[in-house]
This record gives sequence, C-alpha cells and structure tokens, in this order.
Amino acid sequence: MVDAYVGIDIGTSGMKAVLIDREGHVHEATATYRPVVIEGGGLEHNPDTWWQALGEIFRKLSQYGGKTHRVKALGLSGMIPAVLLLDSQKKPLRHAILQNDSRSEAYVRSWPFTVDEVVQRVGSRPSVQHVGPRVRWLWDREPDVMARVRHLVGSAEYLAGLLSGVWRLDANWALESGLWDYHTQSWVPEYCEAARINGAWFAPVVPPGSIVGELIHDPTGEASCFRNAPVVLVGADHVAAALGSGLRSVGDCLIKLGSAGDILVCDDAWRPSPQWFMDYHLVPGQYLPNGCMATSGALLPWVLEFVNASHLSWQELDQLAATVPPGSDGLILLPYFAGEKSPIFDGQARGTILGLTLSHRAPHLYRAILEGVAYAFRHHVDVFEEAQVRIRRLVIGDGGATSALWVRIIADVLGKPVAPLRQRAASAVGTALAAAEAVDRLGGVLGEQIIQYRDLVEPDERSATIYEQGYRVFRDLYKATQALFPRLASLSVRDP
Repeated sequence: MVDAYVGIDIGTSGMKAVLIDREGHVHEATATYRPVVIEGGGLEHNPDTWWQALGEIFRKLSQYGGKTHRVKALGLSGMIPAVLLLDSQKKPLRHAILQNDSRSEAYVRSWPFTVDEVVQRVGSRPSVQHVGPRVRWLWDREPDVMARVRHLVGSAEYLAGLLSGVWRLDANWALESGLWDYHTQSWVPEYCEAARINGAWFAPVVPPGSIVGELIHDPTGEASCFRNAPVVLVGADHVAAALGSGLRSVGDCLIKLGSAGDILVCDDAWRPSPQWFMDYHLVPGQYLPNGCMATSGALLPWVLEFVNASHLSWQELDQLAATVPPGSDGLILLPYFAGEKSPIFDGQARGTILGLTLSHRAPHLYRAILEGVAYAFRHHVDVFEEAQVRIRRLVIGDGGATSALWVRIIADVLGKPVAPLRQRAASAVGTALAAAEAVDRLGGVLGEQIIQYRDLVEPDERSATIYEQGYRVFRDLYKATQALFPRLASLSVRDP
C-alpha cells in the first residue's frame, strides 16, 4: 500500500481534488455544479451539491488506486467567507451565501464603525465579504430563518463537520468574517451585536491546517481507502493556492488568473491596511497580505459573446491579440465589470473603455482586457510596495497562466520576471500538501517534488515603457470617472 494525501477545494463552479502519493504521483478529479445567481448581486450555493460533489470526488479518486493507496489525510479548503446557517441539528436553513454576493452593500456603507478601527482590529475594511453586514441584511429579509439559527459555518467547515462529526472554524474564515479581533483572538462583541449574531453560533477557531477529527461518514459508503483518514481543515482556497504554488519565503508572490483575480504576498509581519485583506499563511510564522479583484478571467467569455467570437479558441484569440501592439492602439479598459474589491473597494465602479476609434476591432478589445487586468494587478503591487511589503519572486497560476500572451503582458506591465505554474489546481495541491504536513510533516518535501514552473518570462524593456504610460492613464481614468458611477446606477432602472 502506498500512502497518499488528498486535497479537496470547494469552488464557485465546481470541486477540484488531487491525490498525491509519497512517490510524487498526482491524480486529479473534478465535479461540477452551478451557483444560484440571483438578480441584484446574489450568489448562492445549495450545500447539498457540495456533499454530492464530494461523493463523486471520492469515487473518482478511489478508482485511481483504491486497492493500492491508503489515504493518510484528507484536507478541505474552499472560498471564504461563505456563510452557511444551520439549525440545532446542524441542518442548513437556506442556501449558502458566497463571498462574491454583493446584496449587503448598503449595510456595509451604514456599518456603524470606522474603517480605521475595523482594519486595525480584524485586518481588513468593511466590505460585502464581511459576515456582519450579510447577517444583518438577512435579519431584515428572512427573520423566520434567522430565528432558527444555531450554528454559522463556511464551506470547508461544513464538509469537515459532516465527514468527522467535529465542528471547527478556520482562523482565516474568522479573520475574513470581519468579526474576529486579531489582537485578542476573540470575537468582537460590539460587531456581533450590530449584526445580531450570537457568539454561541461559532465553533472553536483553529489554525489553518489543523486536524479536526477522523473520517467517520463517507458520502459514498464504499470508498474504503478513505476510511478513518484524519480530516484536516485547511480553510481558505487562496491560502492553499499560495502553498500549492510554492510560496514559502518572504517576498514570494502569487497572481491567480481565475474567474476573479487574486494576488498574495508572503510576509513575516501583521500589516493590516484598508487597501487589502490579511490572512495567516499555512507556513508557520508567516502572513499573506492579499488582494482580490471581482473579475479577471470572467471577462474573457464576456468579450467572446460581445464581439460574436465564441467560435474562436483561446489560442486563436491570443494569436489575433498578439498582432495588436502593446497599449492596444490607445485603448484603456477598467476591468470593474462587477464593481471592485481591493484595492479601491468600490462596489459601484463599472467597466469602462476609453479611446475607442473606428479603427479598433475585436482583437484590440480582447487585448485591452488582458492589459486592464494586468494594470489592476500593478495597482496592487504598488500599494504593497509603498507599505514595505516587498515582492522578490513572482508566480502566475490558475487558468489564465496558460495564456503565453497574458503572462507576457503581466511581466511587461509589472516590469518584473514571472514564472508561470505548470499545475492549474494550485488550491487543491496546496490543500493536499497541508494535509501531508499536518499528519507526517511531508508537505515541504512533496511540494518540492510536484510543484513545477514553465520558463521564466522576463519583461521587455520597450513594451514596459509603453505600459508605464498606459498604467498612468489607467489610474487617472478611475479618478476621473469615480464620481460618475453612482449617477450611472440611476440610469439602470428596469420596468417592474
């Protein structure tokens, strides 16, 4: 029997998993599902789909080596902070509200505590990701449901509880809830009171990567290789992705080009800021100042439909866009199509295109999107480095890392060499490595075996000069249009 470690990541549109054995072999499995999209900015999941997807994952991974592998640990990570309300029997009372749900925005603006105070206590400013405004919003709309709440958990916590019978909360879920005081390591009473949250709803908080129990409930009833495996609550998917991308030293930085965009930097100090989020790294003694952009790769399917180019492959679009010079012939795009989180935290911001002429075509718009997302990452890099969060090594991962053009543009816009990851399931890989570390102290050893990068991409000096000018226009464009976005909202009134 070969010992193996499993990492499972609960995503917005599906579940990804990897099985890594001690010989360095990696097997992947996926299960897809759809979020429930609700008009007005709502994004939810039926938690039953998580359990069903978990059963599908178990069956697939068992087929890879159920007779030859023994799972030494099962790690779980997911998007945070998802909000799942449970009754006294730990049964869901409604769908889970996902981190990108923006329906509580008005409650964020009226949150009765100053930005500076909240940042210093919990590490990030009030936003639609914070749990307090969301729960207060629910009290006003679903009081009958809220009256029955006895437990409040996230996605990974929910599955870990079902599998092991032991209920715990990941420390990064607590931090990003906006209710957990970093300094006292306790819930903030006045924040909970403002949200009408009972502190007894929360399970004990544990560090990321903690063993919470053993697997006693199998969603399939037949995956024997998982039997009695320790269940490890790894927690935040982006934190797991940092580990799964090889970020272990101060100054290591990951850019995630998924549907949304993430940027995380390893640091050795607690540096809260109103311009980013703070999380604990899975590497002891380190932190992850990080930014999250509402849209990144999600803009690519949009532009395909917008220019009626759905028949083209991504590779064909890259080839067409590569014929357009850096700067897209004077086209600048703000990628704020769903508002923006960090670093501007403006839920009313909107996608904006400046510089259109009759000579611009679909490839120009496509390239302008790639460049606009790169400019937004550059904005994050600037605010990090202005606050002495130094970036010494840059890695690019997730689906967008397969685009050689996009990687090239990011290197040129940032003026820094970048290393694209070969693996796409960085969150699942990091979750498995954290599980291996928790039970056998093998996370680092296995990580060195399986984490691989493509050739380093160095910035082109001439393109970098052009992009420096484009970036300045990008920053000035938001400043010039910021006051117009609330006025635009009044124009989007629909007939009942």
